[in-house]
Amino acid sequence: MHCRGIFIVNRSTDEPPEQAAALAIIGGSAGALPAARQITRHLRPGMGLAVVIIAHLSSRSSSTLDKYVSRDSGLPAAFATDGQTLEADHIYIAPPDLHLLFDAGRIRLNSGPRINYSRPSIDVAMRSGAVHFGPRTVGILLSGMLDDGAAGVESIQACGGKTIIQDPEEAPYPAMPLSAINAITPDHVADVENIGALLLEIVEAFPAGPITVDVPQALQLEAALDRTLENAQSRLDQLGARTSLACPDCGGPLWEIPRDGENGYRCHIGHAYSASRLLESQWDEIEKSLWVALRSLEEKSRLLQRLAKEEASRRPNSPLTSFETKAREAEAHTQQLRTLLSKMVFEPGQEAEPPVQSPEST
Repeated sequence: MHCRGIFIVNRSTDEPPEQAAALAIIGGSAGALPAARQITRHLRPGMGLAVVIIAHLSSRSSSTLDKYVSRDSGLPAAFATDGQTLEADHIYIAPPDLHLLFDAGRIRLNSGPRINYSRPSIDVAMRSGAVHFGPRTVGILLSGMLDDGAAGVESIQACGGKTIIQDPEEAPYPAMPLSAINAITPDHVADVENIGALLLEIVEAFPAGPITVDVPQALQLEAALDRTLENAQSRLDQLGARTSLACPDCGGPLWEIPRDGENGYRCHIGHAYSASRLLESQWDEIEKSLWVALRSLEEKSRLLQRLAKEEASRRPNSPLTSFETKAREAEAHTQQLRTLLSKMVFEPGQEAEPPVQSPEST
């Protein structure tokens, strides 16, 4: 695989668009959009660089995000469309609820299974970018909850690219940057005001001329799974070991995928999780099951009490009935379970992710 060098050209409007020679992927979630906008202010035409922004946007998010990003940037911004050429000197924004990938100089969008409960997934975009652009890829991870992007920046480093992580102490929501720092040793950890300048320095230092991209086999296999589910089980067998764990989304078996950071887990349907996200989903299932058990016990207790009253009305002078005994036992079990639920902490350390703030309110 080859990437051509970066060079500055002056094109007439009649000439075909210049394909990007380098790629920067900016990923983030809660608190990330103002930071992404600040970074893009440093960009200028003529660098041969395409920039892709992956944010966890709701499907009801504002359609003016492209205008918000391009307002102060030297490059035009637009929501990506499937099959379009990845042009230099452009900013592309992943549409809500679609994964964004790359293929032969073009953008591909798909509605594949959620990765770490996210679509679009930062991991998917960065993995695909690393495979196609190799050492000419820059991964930038900003504020956000949970750990999407940690496996993505690991992929970029594995292919020789560069990584920039927002300083967690500055990030409004530091979990995402912290997860990345725990997974890799980033090339740079920086405040947002310095990330744009760092990006320019990195891109300007890219050597001219063709570059061979060495992609680890495991990364090739996982990137292929992101694109298509054909031969998924055989690819998963090559990636890792099948476990006895069940997929939280579909109930199918999970394969454990070794990583430098937290190991990943994937099912043959395409759902994927980090170890932390899988643990959270298991806690969620435990909590749901316990609440269902509590409801069932309460219903059983009420039914037994009704039966006990009916029996007592038929035999008013009889001693304690079996229904009354069972009703008291069920009520005792109900109270024990309610006490247990009130004391249990189900989240293993991370809260639910807040919605991404709309451009109009930032």
